[in-house]
Amino acid sequence: MGLSSAMNTSLNGLQLNETKIDVIGNNIANAGTTGFKASNVQFQTQLYRTLGVGSAPNRATDQGGTNPRQIGLGASVASITKDFGQGSVTTTTSPSDLAIQGDGFFVTRGPDREAYTRAGNFQLNSLNQLVDPSGFIVQGYGIDDDFNVVNTDLVDLAVPLGEVINTAAATRNVEIAGALLSTGDIGTQGSFSESNPLFQAGTATPVTGATLLTNTSTTSGGAASFTVGDTVEFSPRKGGRLLEAASFDVTATTTVADFAQFMDDTLAIVSTGVPAETVGGTAVQPQVRVNAAGGIEVIGNRGTANDITVSSGDFIIDGNVLPLGFSKSQAADGESSVTDFVIYDSLGERINVKLTTTLESTTNTTSTFRYFVESDDDSDASTLLGTGQIVFDGRGDVISGGLATFTVDRDLTAAVSPMQVQIDFNSVAGVSSPTAGSVLSLKYQDGSEPGT
Repeated sequence: MGLSSAMNTSLNGLQLNETKIDVIGNNIANAGTTGFKASNVQFQTQLYRTLGVGSAPNRATDQGGTNPRQIGLGASVASITKDFGQGSVTTTTSPSDLAIQGDGFFVTRGPDREAYTRAGNFQLNSLNQLVDPSGFIVQGYGIDDDFNVVNTDLVDLAVPLGEVINTAAATRNVEIAGALLSTGDIGTQGSFSESNPLFQAGTATPVTGATLLTNTSTTSGGAASFTVGDTVEFSPRKGGRLLEAASFDVTATTTVADFAQFMDDTLAIVSTGVPAETVGGTAVQPQVRVNAAGGIEVIGNRGTANDITVSSGDFIIDGNVLPLGFSKSQAADGESSVTDFVIYDSLGERINVKLTTTLESTTNTTSTFRYFVESDDDSDASTLLGTGQIVFDGRGDVISGGLATFTVDRDLTAAVSPMQVQIDFNSVAGVSSPTAGSVLSLKYQDGSEPGT
């Protein structure tokens, strides 16, 4: 009996080592298998045979007790465990290959069951579904009609490469980041330019705002400088930057005041809610107007980024310069910044937007900047989209004007119009250095153009 037991136990040990060698061989065989690292054999002691029981210590007989006499009957395999720890991430040439960094598994779906794997060697089938080498379809979260992730159910993942998808989305939110110099120079004046006097054709009488353009001459006693059907191309400078050329059509009913309003709209001058300027000893709101001498006055807003420069070469009719003789006698001042960014309408068309700021006022505890939002892609006559104030406290945090809304009209397109865009200035700091100055940039916008 004893010899037979000993031989059985020894044979059991050989069988266990055979299992361990099998696992090691499997590890070697899978050295190149994607996602495989290693398997380990865990052993446990098999049933014991007790030859004698032990005894507890006994103080009465002064005995310390004895241990039981047991002989084990060998061992058994408790488990064969796989190593699912983090391995090295390898670069491949397939764009559909994936890797898991950290814990977790890919979920795949077969004909009758779900499976879990860390091997990410996936590919697209004929239906553009992501599948593993066994044909199991990779599972993931889908999206609803508004492109929000639905994390309640797993669905088959498909990557429809090359298929046109109407994912164009109109911009509804814009977030601006950067810093404004609250210790900079406060704007004290806007720019001022004035043209030569204009006269009623054939006379020395200055024009008024009601004078028809077709009855307007650039010289005293001269012939009319405008005719019905003329198109005036106007391309001035603002803040040192050349603005996009705007066109003005002369009709039989067009007046000088209409022409002045066209210039005002192109220059996006803000007339209400802003400090007045002094012209000829009189307080005048920024605007383009016709003065008593028949000249066109351009009174701009404060801030160096709003400094308007108009010259005769900015007005072109049929390739010829319209000699209005503008001269500039005053430049705009004040700490300013200007930045350009792109948003999208409901068709995914790009809309170029210009954001300008200028330091308007300060107190012992606050600083106030005024912003101007402009776009040449707005279908209105005026390129101005909106204006408002941002107020910072003594630490440079926004305390008022952090959220605002501007409107873009797209009436000349098939896109939804008007589009309302909320602009968020809460990430802007009112603290900067004189070296850095005032700098703003687009941090986020949620619109997109069509994708594939």
